[in-house]
Amino acid sequence: MADSSGKDAANRAVNQLISVIVGSNHASSTDSLKSNPPARVKQCNELAITEYSEAASLLSDCVPDAKRMVSQAQRKLDSLSSLAVLASFIKEVDAD
Repeated sequence: MADSSGKDAANRAVNQLISVIVGSNHASSTDSLKSNPPARVKQCNELAITEYSEAASLLSDCVPDAKRMVSQAQRKLDSLSSLAVLASFIKEVDAD
């Protein structure tokens, strides 16, 4: 992006989407990475993988509501994957 205001707006958009996708707890725990959206998305992805693993474990233990938790974690992972592509693209365009 040629101007810094465009880059700043894109970074704010990615950060806002991170909050919506992963929820306030995970978003807060990665606040220190706000200026580096690709790294923040990666960290949130790692948190979501942990969440998925915990939900899958509960599912294997036949815990009620575990299926919903697995589905929710999978949606987060899918959305974070898409967001990672966008964050990387923003970083590439800014480097040009």
